[in-house]
Amino acid sequence: MERESLEGSVQLLPASISNISGKPEDYDDDDSSSSLTAAVLFSSSIALCRYFVLGCCSGYSSPAESGIMKDLGLSLADYSVFGSVMTIGGLIGSLVNGKVADLIGRKGALWLSDLFFIIGWIAIAFSKDAWSLDLGRVSDGIGIGLTGYAYFSVLVPCLVQVCGTFFIPESPRWLAKMGRDKEIDPTLRFLRGKNADISQESVNIKVKFSSLD
Repeated sequence: MERESLEGSVQLLPASISNISGKPEDYDDDDSSSSLTAAVLFSSSIALCRYFVLGCCSGYSSPAESGIMKDLGLSLADYSVFGSVMTIGGLIGSLVNGKVADLIGRKGALWLSDLFFIIGWIAIAFSKDAWSLDLGRVSDGIGIGLTGYAYFSVLVPCLVQVCGTFFIPESPRWLAKMGRDKEIDPTLRFLRGKNADISQESVNIKVKFSSLD
């Protein structure tokens, strides 16, 4: 008799453990996070525009070498500096990218890096000497460092991203971290779809970041 009672208690144990988290038994963690909507695709596409910068910023100096050296009267040493000085800007940007993203959000970091890209390419386009050319290259490097090598863009993709960034939402987790809880549900509803059940995901995000305070 005692053995049967013990076996019954053991059988109930997994169910008790599964409810410690406070989630419903039929709740699936992947349901809300795996939905693919047009908003998710659009937001991802805007961010992924930056992949174009890797090839353009890295490869631009090679085909433009003869033209720039002739127009500005640069020596091979001067142009070698132009070709490599972008790494200095990348170092500067990478040292502050985490703090910048935490302070102004991931979307804000995209805006800021776009600003450095635009300034950099304008400086290169209108440069009259080696110094302005190098400063433009450093500015591009800072833009790269601010968001990492996964977020690259040049002038045309950058303009596409600038326009698109007006329409993509901020990260829900960053909003929770900054205490802007009222904006979390509208953002999740925009990303997951109007008919999606975002209540549990919203609660999980808010609880996670409230526990860090």
